[in-house]
Amino acid sequence: TNAQSKKNELASFSELHFFSDAEKEFYTNIVEKKTDYFHTLACVDPSIGIGDANSYYNRFELLLKKYDDPKWSGKKPPKKIKTLYNDIHETFFDQYEEKNMFSDIFKAGKYNCVSATGMYAVALSELRIPYVIKEEPTHVYIVAFPETDQIVVEATNPSAGYRQYSTVFKKDFVDRLTKVKLIGSEEAASKTTEELFEKYFFTKKNIELQELVAIQYYNDALYKMEDGDFKTAFLQLEKSYYLYPSERIGYLTYINATALL
Repeated sequence: TNAQSKKNELASFSELHFFSDAEKEFYTNIVEKKTDYFHTLACVDPSIGIGDANSYYNRFELLLKKYDDPKWSGKKPPKKIKTLYNDIHETFFDQYEEKNMFSDIFKAGKYNCVSATGMYAVALSELRIPYVIKEEPTHVYIVAFPETDQIVVEATNPSAGYRQYSTVFKKDFVDRLTKVKLIGSEEAASKTTEELFEKYFFTKKNIELQELVAIQYYNDALYKMEDGDFKTAFLQLEKSYYLYPSERIGYLTYINATALL
């Protein structure tokens, strides 16, 4: 299969270790581009079986069914995101928790920026709403309708969870950068304020849902390392790097491997 033939410098697919049949099935699916990210995110937790993941998904789908409605389709983008954000928060999120897995949302209502961003991203995908996932060194978040409304969806602070930048804010930001020559006069003259704002304000890296799954594995490896379980951490990092061969994940995999020697 594609999964078994694909390799990178740290591991081939056949060398990856899975803790459950469910994890292996859904991980293989996303490697082969059969995109079931919800189940894959749930099964990063080795205690989760297919029955658990299906049960979680049924609860999730129940919420999304309410949007199969012409009234919803007719809403303007900011209203759509506000409604979706509030509904997901009120239905599933109870407490922010720094050390967290996607499955903890359904087990206990606990979430962090990675697990909640996964939840929003899958919801937006299923509702066919355009979005990008932005990655910072220690944070991820979503920008919905990135080509038009640029609505930021944050998972850490419920009171400021979504926001849209005004035309005045965008113009002021671009004018300031142009004034101090961080935007050249030629570029300022040839591009719109919207284009310049998107380029210089949203400078964080865009990642896909596959890479968000990798970050969930990466985070779990960090938790295992804190507990002194370097072997499990290494196995999680191999799966993380296979999905997202970044320098950061590769470096931590190397550091972790040396701790096992």
